[in-house]
Amino acid sequence: MANFNYQNFFDEVLVAGILIDRTSHNVVGPGNLIAHNLGEGIAFWEDTPNNTVTQNSIRDNGGQGIGVSGASDAARQPPLIINWDLEAGSLSGVACVNCTVEIFSDSGDEGANYEGQTEAEENGAFTFMKGAPLAGPFLTTTATDPGGSTGEFSPPTKGSIQNLNLQNGNALPMSRLQTKPSIELADNRIGGVGGVSEAEALWNTGVKWMHLIVDYYGRWQYVDWEREEYALDPQEEQVVDDLLSHGVKIQLVLDVWEWQNRVVNYRSEEGIQKYLNWVRYLARHFKGRIEYYEILNEPDINLEVPSGLPWDTYVNLVKRTVPVIREEDPQAKIVVGSIPDTRFDHVREWMWGLLNSEIMPLVEGFSWHPMFGAAPSDDPRGVREPDTPQMAYY
Repeated sequence: MANFNYQNFFDEVLVAGILIDRTSHNVVGPGNLIAHNLGEGIAFWEDTPNNTVTQNSIRDNGGQGIGVSGASDAARQPPLIINWDLEAGSLSGVACVNCTVEIFSDSGDEGANYEGQTEAEENGAFTFMKGAPLAGPFLTTTATDPGGSTGEFSPPTKGSIQNLNLQNGNALPMSRLQTKPSIELADNRIGGVGGVSEAEALWNTGVKWMHLIVDYYGRWQYVDWEREEYALDPQEEQVVDDLLSHGVKIQLVLDVWEWQNRVVNYRSEEGIQKYLNWVRYLARHFKGRIEYYEILNEPDINLEVPSGLPWDTYVNLVKRTVPVIREEDPQAKIVVGSIPDTRFDHVREWMWGLLNSEIMPLVEGFSWHPMFGAAPSDDPRGVREPDTPQMAYY
């Protein structure tokens, strides 16, 4: 019989100060101090409707002050503070309809000091006037719906005052835009990225695509490399099926690491074969369910390390990989590239080497990550003189 690792078990279960799971109609508060936990102050797990958290001091926890797994319904979405004035003791924003909104001051993103509460109107708008200054330096809020379900803390404010005027002369009350679930929408080309643990919230926000990575942390506890036997974590398998059933298409990242050091030497025949075997398993396993496969996520352009991939080495890997995918899943499409931070010269040189190579007619898509350096001021080379070539920006 295998040894049971009690330490790992308790690490998983006891990191939260208060854990609420498969229960309802409980009330946490008022007057509790919930602080200095390794993980979340209060964690809601599965099937936890109508549990109220009210008028506590929640601060200095390692994770979120309040964490709600699979927060999908509108009541569990945190409020949004739009305007505030610490000195005047006022704030306003939007929350779920007819919810009770509690206001807190904190030095971070939790709720150390309870300041008071107000009610959101039928359009979700709320206003709070304390009649005295708010402690700050940041403000957060929670919302509890009429059924008693409390959600997570709102994002904290920054600064002592904000008076956001969206349109001069518009005196209409603020209201929160309500998203539709993905399955009710036509393809809108809006997507998300992450491991399977981050997928559940996406299909309730209108996302139609998911850039998905299985075994995000490279633990590979279901892979026996020596015997070339592979399997997937059942939870990750379930997420793929859940995404599809909720109307979300998947772009699956075909990435692999050795569990000891998360490195595969794609310049060696041994490394390539290890990768191809894993790709064949995934393409065969997910045939008909995955629309796009991506060959590696951010190939390592640091050429000094074993995993480093010059663009021509990556081209060779793609040429070896494409036939394997086509053989196992002929209807699937293939994406290459997925390069990082195009602010840098060597990244763009790598990109153009790939784009000008012979593999582009073999695939359906090219991917790059332009999320950094969205303005000339972000260019690490500095703003150039007018007669010096400068980077192109959106």
